[in-house]
Amino acid sequence: MFTNWIKGKINIKTIVISSLIAVSALLILSFSNYRTEHPSFDKQIKAAQKMKKAENILYEEKTALGYQIDSSLDPNRTALIGKEYTKITTTLGDLKAKRTAANPDFAALIVKYFYQLDLKKGDKIAVGASGSFPGLILAVLSAAEIMELDVSLIYSIGASMYGANIPDFTFIDMLKYLRQHNIISTEITALSFGGDNDRADNLFFIDDKKTFFDIADRSNIPLIYEDTLSESIHKRIDIFSDFSKNDKIKCFINIGGASANFGSTSSSVKFNNGLTIPGHLNTEYAENGLISYYLSKNIPVIHLLNIENLAHKSGIQVDPVPLPKPGKSDVYYIVKYNKTLIKFFLLLIALPLIFSIISGKLKKEVK
Repeated sequence: MFTNWIKGKINIKTIVISSLIAVSALLILSFSNYRTEHPSFDKQIKAAQKMKKAENILYEEKTALGYQIDSSLDPNRTALIGKEYTKITTTLGDLKAKRTAANPDFAALIVKYFYQLDLKKGDKIAVGASGSFPGLILAVLSAAEIMELDVSLIYSIGASMYGANIPDFTFIDMLKYLRQHNIISTEITALSFGGDNDRADNLFFIDDKKTFFDIADRSNIPLIYEDTLSESIHKRIDIFSDFSKNDKIKCFINIGGASANFGSTSSSVKFNNGLTIPGHLNTEYAENGLISYYLSKNIPVIHLLNIENLAHKSGIQVDPVPLPKPGKSDVYYIVKYNKTLIKFFLLLIALPLIFSIISGKLKKEVK
């Protein structure tokens, strides 16, 4: 029916002309776009600088403890790269992803997400993080403090390979040093072991759970250690509810693949990387973890996993050496097009079609 209408109203020559104009317009517009600073550019810069300053402090503290920074593992000397296997290593991990996550541009990305969510000073956010990506925890805390948000962080001690898996230099220790130097002020609300069942079950080495208890004991931070994963998830929900009180949590952030946050069912793999607005997934099964729970409560989620993919789609370099200077990467900018030029080309495309229809009517009237 539509084809018959076209044949009756618009001739093929006119369609070809409009199509050629459209193709030409696309080519011209592709060369006429320009980059401009993201509206949160200033805060993005400050967050990235804060994260970089934190890495410098951690480098000093780590070397002071007697650890040598292996340039083959951590060429940017961020102090955020752990060892391959330790007593608190819970899963396999990718070194390239760990180094990518140490890029301060991720702090700028988190600011960008907060801007998209229209978060304001004093808004409450809940963060669940494993020790697998200390760089991303640092990025989130740097961004949150620059934005003056109120943060509750539940940290899982276990880490994948090359994460914060050095028993006396976990993220608990890193945060202690950063607080001492007045770089980061956020405290950890509660700890868990992480790993299988959120209890560090089925470790690589036998009887290494004692190391987890030792780390928790010396931290003096409340420990979540429940009989089942479901109970652990509900305990976290209670802790975050006590934190928010009468205020609604404005965002939940998951960092890494801790089962209590990420879930332990097939639904977990469906979670979108980066910022997810409620409505994409809506399930309340406890075993699906906190991501699913908060989405079901109409609370946005920032899911930070599959880091190389997230970096690619966000305009952040993968595994850069050296680290880029804050403000240089695409994550700080948005692409704009000349609106006047777009309107002009739309009119130019439409004119032959309009002329063809009008001339067709006139011919019929003459007949």
